[in-house]
Amino acid sequence: MCDEVIVLSKGKLHYNGRVNSLLEKGYQGKEIAISGISSELREQLLKAGCELSEHENGQITIFVRSGIDPLAVQALIQSYSGVVYHSVTDKRMSLEDLLYKNTTAEE
Repeated sequence: MCDEVIVLSKGKLHYNGRVNSLLEKGYQGKEIAISGISSELREQLLKAGCELSEHENGQITIFVRSGIDPLAVQALIQSYSGVVYHSVTDKRMSLEDLLYKNTTAEE
C-alpha cells in the first residue's frame, strides 16, 4: 500500500497527503461489545453519552463516538463486576466512503 495519495475529481484536486491522515478523518468512534451489564451501568453509560444496542444473544454493543474518551468509558465498565468483554473495535468510514465524501463535499 502507498504512503501518500492524491484524490482528483472532475479535474480538481480534493486531497493530497498521507493515507493515514485521510483515514483518520473517517474515525467515528469505538464499539465495545459486552455482556453481564447491570441497569446501573447502563444508566451511567447513557449519561456519559454512549449509544447502546441490545442483541438477541444478550450482548450489548456500546458505541463511544468520537469526542468521548473511550478509556474513561472502559474504566467505568471495569468498575462494575460481572461484565464480560467480547470485543473492542474502532468504527471507521470505509476508504470508498471517505473518497466519495471528499469529492462530493465541494460540488
